[in-house]
Amino acid sequence: MAALFSSPFAIGEMPAPASIGAAAPHLFILGVFRTGAAFGLQTWAQRHTSASRAAVIVSAESIFGALGAFVVLQERPGLSTLAGAGLIFCAILLVCVAGPIGSLLRVRASRVSG
Repeated sequence: MAALFSSPFAIGEMPAPASIGAAAPHLFILGVFRTGAAFGLQTWAQRHTSASRAAVIVSAESIFGALGAFVVLQERPGLSTLAGAGLIFCAILLVCVAGPIGSLLRVRASRVSG
């Protein structure tokens, strides 16, 4: 669907058929291994963990992507990227810490009322 909707914007930007043919093996490897295998492994792993942990791991994906771009491609993140990564990281920490604290408070409240 994305290709269909974005195709009007590609007019004049279409690569030559020979370059598409030359890139076909790379695109196949990218599609099968990078996308298909990654999502397959992610789906398999999510079956073996809780929903809250899976949500934390998936939300950290953008941080790992930016970190990977910094390490592998030597990209320098901008201030807004660093601020966004910091907010996501703080939210992940809050979820990780608030869960155990909330459980502890519920247990104490049930002991007091019961």
